[in-house]
Amino acid sequence: MFILHIALQGCLRARDVAYGITSDTGGHIKYLLELIAAAEQAGVARQEVIVRRFRDPKLGDVYAKRKERISQSANIVRIDGATAAYLPKEQLWQEYDALSESLAAHIRGLDRMPDLIHAHYADAGRLAADMKAEFGIPFIFTAHSLGRLKMLANGTDEVPDALRRRIAMEDHAITHADRIVASSRDEAEVQYATYPSANTARISVNPPGCALAEAAPTDHDWIDPELVREINRFLKSPELPPVLALARPVRKKNLIGLVKAFGEDRALQQRANLVIFAGSRDDIRFEEEESRDVLLELLYLVDRYDLWGKVALPKRHAPEQVRDIYRYAAAMRGVFANSALNEPFGLTLLEAAAEGVPVVATNSGGPNDIVGICEHGRLVNPLNLADLSSAALELIEDPDLWDRCAENGRRNVGFYSWERHVQTYLEDIDAILNPPKPAYLSGQRYGHLLVSDIDSTLVGDPAALTRFGNWQARADDYCFAIATGRSLHSALDVLRRARAPAPAVLVTAVGSEIYYADDANMRTLRADDDWSAWIAEGWEPRAIAEMIATHFKFERQPVVDQGRFKLSYFVPSREAATSVRQALYVARLPATAVYSHGEFLDILPPRASKGEALRYLADRFGVPADRTLAAGDSGNDLAMLEVAGRGIVVANHTDELACLRGRQNAYFAARPYAGGILEGINARATA
Repeated sequence: MFILHIALQGCLRARDVAYGITSDTGGHIKYLLELIAAAEQAGVARQEVIVRRFRDPKLGDVYAKRKERISQSANIVRIDGATAAYLPKEQLWQEYDALSESLAAHIRGLDRMPDLIHAHYADAGRLAADMKAEFGIPFIFTAHSLGRLKMLANGTDEVPDALRRRIAMEDHAITHADRIVASSRDEAEVQYATYPSANTARISVNPPGCALAEAAPTDHDWIDPELVREINRFLKSPELPPVLALARPVRKKNLIGLVKAFGEDRALQQRANLVIFAGSRDDIRFEEEESRDVLLELLYLVDRYDLWGKVALPKRHAPEQVRDIYRYAAAMRGVFANSALNEPFGLTLLEAAAEGVPVVATNSGGPNDIVGICEHGRLVNPLNLADLSSAALELIEDPDLWDRCAENGRRNVGFYSWERHVQTYLEDIDAILNPPKPAYLSGQRYGHLLVSDIDSTLVGDPAALTRFGNWQARADDYCFAIATGRSLHSALDVLRRARAPAPAVLVTAVGSEIYYADDANMRTLRADDDWSAWIAEGWEPRAIAEMIATHFKFERQPVVDQGRFKLSYFVPSREAATSVRQALYVARLPATAVYSHGEFLDILPPRASKGEALRYLADRFGVPADRTLAAGDSGNDLAMLEVAGRGIVVANHTDELACLRGRQNAYFAARPYAGGILEGINARATA
């Protein structure tokens, strides 16, 4: 396989990358170089990285070289634009026509066509779309960060021309890409949803690997003494644990908010120092405008809050010192803070986990997934300064909590391996290059339809799940579907991590979305647009949200748990949920309100529910009503358990399903989880 990467932004070279030397030289370069190495190890025979060639004496001569070897099978190839000077990403648009011509000429001169292009950032996405149009080469798009998110964060109707151009390019790339790689569920389901061309079924959530997590520590106790001296020279009490930050000095990283949080919390100042590595700099006056403004603001805040001797702002650090920076924080029993306004992924949180450093992280973006899996810290609203500082103080002052988070991080970070990432990456590429025939067509007929919830129903007992998988592999007469309150990518993640059998159909978001899987790896998915169009009729989400905000003031669940056809709230009791249903009726706002687990209320279109989805699928696949089966454990499964020919209630069910006892179609299994599903299937067969 021959993969051609395009990465135009920043100062990319084969080794000794000077991260932070420009505002564009950041994590995407680290990701790309580590991806190339992992793909080579997995057997990819040839890779090229297309970058823009430029000359700048301050940045180094290497960026003017036409070609640079990364490894035995991977090279950097630098192509010419219209000018020779280094250009920041906001100015690259002037070069696109020239770069497109240069890239096309390079491809024509190759001894063979690339099998696939992987475009990194919006500008590369535009070039990849050009190459697809000219040569028919499919492409994967990785945005790394999205312009619409920055626009929304700015909170103004005035959008700079550079940002407007970037958003248009992103939408163009999203439209033409064969697959989009997102690093988190938030990116896939929240951030991309702001683009009109986005199609959730074409997005693959594949968190990048973390090289620090995979590398075996040589001497966990050794820390570069020069690094420690560089930090300590700023501090009056260097023996205090640090609140550590490691980020480029750009506004979206919210280092300013972190300093404010520290400056306004006297208790935290007494118990900790603040240590910030904000890229590398020589003279702030000559930094790029945004970096200069952020650095000057940081210095101003240190003075305003009189934090001299309590804050360290080292001028530079080398890439090989990154591990030592985290080791320093771990040895001092400090915490790592990622206070970004939005973090598309959050690689630094994995680096901290690998070295056993608890974290305080923004709840906007990828950290939701990372902290959820690694269980090594606290999520906070980055705009709430008190929450930010109090979470850091809690971790520092509670030694048992610190130990637990440190151990969880070291143990769980292994999930984020490059081996796992590349396996998924190559499966996605294979699905593009060798697309499967649609496996589940509307005209196909089955003898039975089995629809199961995931959490605490299908998943929960690994041994029973294996037995269920063995049965399902032989049950050719059954169409197997899952129906879950989870979003699509959350459901896929849980199913894959549990090694559950692949369903033919995924009913997600409490019955408001339906997808069909065309392959056993669930890499090729198709959304059921007919179902979406059907349930959209009569759906007034804005009016419903305004009514609830006015009359109930319930806390909304995180934005990543909302959906196009789902509004989700935390509600304290069943009585409160009933009050919402009554209020919707009085306000003449038709909707389906589903309450579950004693705290979750999901409001759906009037035509949507797990039960209605089951009826729809039975009709689509020609399954008689008395041959439909549903399995569940909680209140959000009630609708499908009621309408199924056989409703299987697993033994570990909640009290919300007690109302089904005595019903002719309800079977209460003696076994929990997947064992209960099999019990219900077998009991029906012998009835």
